[in-house]
Amino acid sequence: MKIRPATAKDATILAALAIQIWLHTYAEEGVDHTTADYVINEFTPQNFRELLQDDTIRILIADVADHAVAYAVVDIASPCPSNQALDVELDTLYVQEYFAGQGIGRALVASIAKLIQAEKGHTDFWLTAYYQNENALAFYRKLGFVEIGTTVFEMGEDQYKNLVLAYRPESLRQQPNIVI
Repeated sequence: MKIRPATAKDATILAALAIQIWLHTYAEEGVDHTTADYVINEFTPQNFRELLQDDTIRILIADVADHAVAYAVVDIASPCPSNQALDVELDTLYVQEYFAGQGIGRALVASIAKLIQAEKGHTDFWLTAYYQNENALAFYRKLGFVEIGTTVFEMGEDQYKNLVLAYRPESLRQQPNIVI
């Protein structure tokens, strides 16, 4: 496995991965008009090209045998709604189901922490996860993420509860009275 920064020529691959993983994760009852509209409009090569041009966005891709199997989108200037002191968001961490449980997500999180350390001087960051996505929540909790609030994801006219999780370095996790 190799983790690398995404480039503009990866935009189509990122769009295909995003649609495939998102639908597999969230379209448990099938695809309706709202879901179809969301993925077709949100996960486009053009949107990924625009993200790659944004100086606050970092996208990492995990390749296995020269094929993209996972990616992460990090916003290095995104204040957390539950704690304004956290200013780096892991916006997306998607791993194809075929490659789940092989350490790819863990390697991406470690790479993100190194990237943030190099750019911001710390390793703290936050993310949101759908409150019923037990696989993702178990993964994040195993890595030491802690719940610090809730937020809402809007798709069409529907709203979905998400948990806000924060990544805290080991030294802080051992001191429960410290709040980040």
